[in-house]
Amino acid sequence: MDDWRVIKELWEARRLERKPHNYMLYHAGVFGNKPKTWDSLQEIRESGYEGKFTIRSKKGIRRLDTPYGISLENAEEVIQEMRAKGIPTEGLAFNESMPDENLTIQGEVCDNPWGPASSPWAPTGYLVVYSTIKKPMNIALAEERLVLEGLAADHLLKRNLDTQSMIDLERLLTQFPSSVIEFASYSCAVGQLDRNTVFFEVRNY
Repeated sequence: MDDWRVIKELWEARRLERKPHNYMLYHAGVFGNKPKTWDSLQEIRESGYEGKFTIRSKKGIRRLDTPYGISLENAEEVIQEMRAKGIPTEGLAFNESMPDENLTIQGEVCDNPWGPASSPWAPTGYLVVYSTIKKPMNIALAEERLVLEGLAADHLLKRNLDTQSMIDLERLLTQFPSSVIEFASYSCAVGQLDRNTVFFEVRNY
């Protein structure tokens, strides 16, 4: 079965219950805007990219264990340190480091699991867990974890996501109504599509 058939089936299933499934759709650009990504250090070298990047595991990795701001010069050493900590290093993925100094908000959004009736301010049914700290997401959410739902959440998203990013988010929430969407928004254009928001994960795991 070719990759695009699998991607189509995952999209139509409306749930992503395994990390590799998320990465398959993420790398295919199905979620919308994303950072530049690579599947190996060799791909990074061949691309000519010389900036910093993040190392992620397609098998799953705790946010606090995710290495940020890595360069090609120290990447092998960092991967060895990951192995020494017992972190799986088979099937690693790499993405360009984003401009944290330009972050506006980052976090997770989903349809409110308590429903719009949980609050008079929740007619839209969104629930957003987010941070305004201008640091990598794992650090930012550990330092500041804010929660909004309903109309307040809707206003927050529309203030920070540009029009096309908001369209992409609503499309993802419609297609994956029980999933959590992980995103980051900036005060400048970022990623492969030059929008102000990137989407990192759509998950039910």
